[in-house]
Amino acid sequence: MKTCTKCGAVKTFTEYSKDKKARDGHKPACKACNKQDPIKKREAHLKSTYGLSLQDYDNLLDKQGGACAICGTTNPQRGRFHVDHNHQTDVVRGLLCSNCNTAIGLLSDNPNYLDNAAAYLRSRGHAVP
Repeated sequence: MKTCTKCGAVKTFTEYSKDKKARDGHKPACKACNKQDPIKKREAHLKSTYGLSLQDYDNLLDKQGGACAICGTTNPQRGRFHVDHNHQTDVVRGLLCSNCNTAIGLLSDNPNYLDNAAAYLRSRGHAVP
């Protein structure tokens, strides 16, 4: 039996992941607590950085039809969409896949640059129908 360092519950060793470096061969926190850590970290990041709860994020994603607000993909890279925001006002604009978020960032969030890039592609026959 072992006491979890996070929840304080006494559990059998099967409730802990193995850890070769640990004295007893198991991680200090139980599997259930370790599973909650990424969710809590994500929630804290969304709240502190964008003022969003996980529910706010989910609502925004539902409002966008579960897709990137620019390209419409429903399969974002790395498993989730990026929160796009105005860098001057910090107002959240929407959720974007990694490619679209990177693209508008590299073009300095400048709509004129984006229009010029689109015109450039269209004039050279590279537009996707």
